[in-house]
Amino acid sequence: MGEAPFVGRQAQLSALVMAAAQAVTDGARVALVTGEAGLGKSTLLEHLGRRLEREGWLVAAGRCLEVDSAPPAWAWTEALRAVAATTSPGEFADDLAPLLTDTGPVNADATAGRFRLRQAIWKWLAEVAAERPVAVVLDDLHWADAATLELLGGGLGLRAPILVVAAYRADESGHLTEMLASLARAAPLRLALPGLSDEAVAELVRTECEADEETIAGIAERTGGNPFYVRESARLLNGEGALVALSEVPEGVRDVLRRRLARLPEGAVSILRLAAVAGRESPVDVLVKAADADEDGVLDALDAGVISGLLDEPGPGLVRFVHALVRDTLVADLSRLRAARMHARIADAMEGTDDIAALAHHYARAGSPKAVGYCVQAAELAEARYAHDVAACLLSDAVANSTGPDEHVELLGRLLRAQIRAGALAAARETRREAVEYAESLGRDDLMIAAFTAWTEPTVLEAAQEALDLATGPRLRAAALQILAEVHGDAELSQELVEIGTEHDLPVYRVTGRLNHAAVAAAANDPVTMRRVTAEALELARTYRMPEAIAVAEITLAALTVIEGRLADAAHLYNKAGEGRRRTGSVHAAGFLQLALAVIWLNDGTLGAHLDDVRAVLSPMTTDLLALALHANGLDTEARKVRASSGPIRPDFFFTFLTTLRFL
Repeated sequence: MGEAPFVGRQAQLSALVMAAAQAVTDGARVALVTGEAGLGKSTLLEHLGRRLEREGWLVAAGRCLEVDSAPPAWAWTEALRAVAATTSPGEFADDLAPLLTDTGPVNADATAGRFRLRQAIWKWLAEVAAERPVAVVLDDLHWADAATLELLGGGLGLRAPILVVAAYRADESGHLTEMLASLARAAPLRLALPGLSDEAVAELVRTECEADEETIAGIAERTGGNPFYVRESARLLNGEGALVALSEVPEGVRDVLRRRLARLPEGAVSILRLAAVAGRESPVDVLVKAADADEDGVLDALDAGVISGLLDEPGPGLVRFVHALVRDTLVADLSRLRAARMHARIADAMEGTDDIAALAHHYARAGSPKAVGYCVQAAELAEARYAHDVAACLLSDAVANSTGPDEHVELLGRLLRAQIRAGALAAARETRREAVEYAESLGRDDLMIAAFTAWTEPTVLEAAQEALDLATGPRLRAAALQILAEVHGDAELSQELVEIGTEHDLPVYRVTGRLNHAAVAAAANDPVTMRRVTAEALELARTYRMPEAIAVAEITLAALTVIEGRLADAAHLYNKAGEGRRRTGSVHAAGFLQLALAVIWLNDGTLGAHLDDVRAVLSPMTTDLLALALHANGLDTEARKVRASSGPIRPDFFFTFLTTLRFL
């Protein structure tokens, strides 16, 4: 089947080609292409890639996959392996290994490893671009995982002829907010694809069949100029006539697709549904093994899909749905029971392949105990790419399909550690609670011990829990120094912690050493040093993507701003820090912002005016604050009653603040 016609997008293609020319003269350039499903983003990117290749560019293209079986950072893996096919990574090979090879688990510090990987990608691309301009084209970014997004921002400011083009659906881009904000600094070219003009709709319809002006106008109105929908409507028009295409077809594109599917033999539709469960793209051999039909029946069904324009053939022995909407429509009409059976057959057919991520996905969706081993292997591969959020999802699947109690607790421990590495501390605490309660319900002391000791990962706030007498290597010595620096408030110990972190590439200790130093400066009433080392810690935490440390540093700087009397600026900083804690799932996120704003109200004398706000967040933790707000409004009797009901203050994140309130 021929490629989709390129209609009505010449202006957008010209804009992207111009951006490429600017990248050659001015350095790295970013372009963002947005539009709803079916508007032609992928077709535009494909034509751009071919155009740039003809002009001598090296085009490295990757696509984010919508299926859970996709390996982490898959779009980057595709793109960079295309570069590696023409240029050796040379000195960057070790740092790029997680993406260029399917390496196993890494023992290096995860934070440092992520940073080195990001740096290596862009330094290598800059080196390649010195010989030949490079275009990195990432499609379907709305399906991107965290690892993919984290790597994208590393090319900002490069003085190299590199064009980065990313396409995504704006209505499914909620999780892209932070990444888009970081790219905004590069003033990217933004192309929001509109629907096709009436003239372009007419041209596209007539590539499928003859049609009069009235029929074309009806299709244009019904489809809003969406190219995919226009083409599908034109095919329906060609098969069933204008009366059906314009009068009887419901509005949704999926209904158009269902109507076209209904024209195929039922056996063919069953095979297409199996292919849809397998993924956007599938090896024909796997479908033949997994199907209930014989080989000729499967091939006949796939031929029907290709002839009808629902499938294409991207390579020998492969079939791919022409659009995610086709696959989604086929999957949406399956019951969970039938889908699970299909997942099981596909997994069985894939046994013996090296596609661990796909095997993990299909066995997990089938509810098979075989999922456990494959999910653990896939999680280890994800961790090798520093995609700890993906590893946590895979280990959740392993937990769900585990059988014996020993295996269940051991997997919960693995899950907990992956969640910590991913920065999901609230989820990690919940996992530990689940492990403890499960072990307790069985009355197994050994499992209780395993559950309680599962939290072994050092984080910014827990890095010093390892025993002092084990401090033989740099990691354990750093942990011991952390304890000493906190207990003794010693700036020299904090500085040594920073030095160890720098020498041995342990970013978490480079940051904690500076935060400890800030605490020492605060105790010494030295705001200048406190601001300097906190700002250094914040810059490092942002560089190494350490959300918890970012929040701590931001809160510290906000408190300094309050002390300086810049209360409006402090409110802005507190709001920013509160949003960061909410995104990372902090257990303190809900109460933090109101208490932070209360600091400002206390300092500007407006606490009484916010009595209703204080009442709205009333809890045992905020009774002292409420008493002060009541007193500010002259309600002393109620204030004394509230103060009398106050309980002990818990020694947690808010202890210092709440203790101060009690003494006011």
